[in-house]
Amino acid sequence: MGRDSWQGEISRLWILDSVRRIMARLDFFSDLRIHNPPFLLKAKFLQGGRGEEAMDIPVQQKKLSLDIKGNKTDIVICAYDDHFLVIATQIGSMGTILHARKEEGVSIHPTFSVSVLLGKRDEPMLVACARQIIEHISNAGSSRSLVLSLGLRDHSLPTSKGIVSAVTENCLW
Repeated sequence: MGRDSWQGEISRLWILDSVRRIMARLDFFSDLRIHNPPFLLKAKFLQGGRGEEAMDIPVQQKKLSLDIKGNKTDIVICAYDDHFLVIATQIGSMGTILHARKEEGVSIHPTFSVSVLLGKRDEPMLVACARQIIEHISNAGSSRSLVLSLGLRDHSLPTSKGIVSAVTENCLW
């Protein structure tokens, strides 16, 4: 395995572990409500050999619920220093998890990379949804990447457009 493969795998594992920890904090699978926004995640830092001290790091977030084509859709948007996490679900679970980022290059026109980390790999609407959101993030001037979780009953174009519209209207970038 080459160096790029290892770095990609480490990045993928970091993202999956971060999503797992976030979902545990949000108690996502049993209740989609977030209490007392913005919620705080605890991070531990070693400080000069004096042991570990807990430090609160606020994570900016928004939560909304809307109806898209007759399906109740819950959306959570979180902003971290290096990523945006967007969770959109109609089924109460994570569904397919995608990672999208802007490729750095010398080209005048930006290039975007979207990959499926977990879930359905044969759903082009999910990839299109991630691409539209990362393009919006990039056009707003942010260089952060996107982790997108889509748990949808309906994978149609109107559903995808509704999610993209809701996310871009309530963006944190």
